[in-house]
Amino acid sequence: SSNGAQRLHAELAVLRQTVRRRYGDGSLIGRSPSMLRAFEQIQLAQSSMAPVLFVGEPGSGKQHLARVLHYQSAAGKKAFVFGVLNEYSIAYHIAEQLHKNGCEMGFSHLPAEKIERRVVKAVEKFSPRFLAPWDVSKDEDIDAAFKKAAEHSGTFDILIHSLAFAPAEALHNPFLQTTREQWRTALDISAYSLLAMAKAAQPLMNKEGSIVTMSYLGAEKYIPMYNVMAVAKAALECTVRYLAAEMGRHEKHIRVNAISAGAIKTMAARGIGDIDKMMDHYTEKAPLPWNADDAATHVGKTALWLTSDLSTGVTGETVYVDGGYNIVGW
Repeated sequence: SSNGAQRLHAELAVLRQTVRRRYGDGSLIGRSPSMLRAFEQIQLAQSSMAPVLFVGEPGSGKQHLARVLHYQSAAGKKAFVFGVLNEYSIAYHIAEQLHKNGCEMGFSHLPAEKIERRVVKAVEKFSPRFLAPWDVSKDEDIDAAFKKAAEHSGTFDILIHSLAFAPAEALHNPFLQTTREQWRTALDISAYSLLAMAKAAQPLMNKEGSIVTMSYLGAEKYIPMYNVMAVAKAALECTVRYLAAEMGRHEKHIRVNAISAGAIKTMAARGIGDIDKMMDHYTEKAPLPWNADDAATHVGKTALWLTSDLSTGVTGETVYVDGGYNIVGW
């Protein structure tokens, strides 16, 4: 449970402080019986602790059984993940990191049989608690999806919003040719959906839960062919700030943040075009290594941090995960 996880983190903090005071090594669990008993209690709460044999003080000739904690930052938490289409999706890589760290998850999929099969295949390795069909442009579908989440998970801690859409012609035609309907569609699905989902999620989310959405540098800089999607991402980032202000002041203190990801070879990116050229540009200009093999993993790890108890003081932010590309002027 969320309360159990909080107690675990508090006990671990006290234990680590005691270890550092006595032995100066935060990875070594102490040799006194009381320290071992304390750690045994924590072991009951988290099964990922592995026994390790340590040699005692130099020259003492004694050996002591100790424990090292394999910390799982999402252990005991539950997440509802929107946006997995296949194993190349950013949401898939976020789910992969959550799963590795002990999180249980439910997933959404578009209400089409072919897409459902694709999503089922992609998330099978995560042992999902449920899959919910939805069309994010329909309020009744959003309500039904969260009702299903409540039936299968009760409450949850994490909401991942990793979805966006704009008509292809709105991306490939000049920005001046954007129609009112294309504008409405892009902002409805890409930005308003976060507001609608946060509203539906709040009653089901546990205290100090976390909502994470996905943005892109085009929200603030000109990116060729991004067009109306850039406007939608700017609206999304502003929505994050307003949701963070309101939901943070609510008694549940829910955090809301965005990740502005660098170029990643997703199906959505391929739809915009020139993704290979963009990847080459990121590889050349980003201060840190940025390549197709690792890019999505970096984003997944950052999402893990934003949904963990290590980021409880962070909300309303757009965090750039692009190898530092956004800081480069030339």
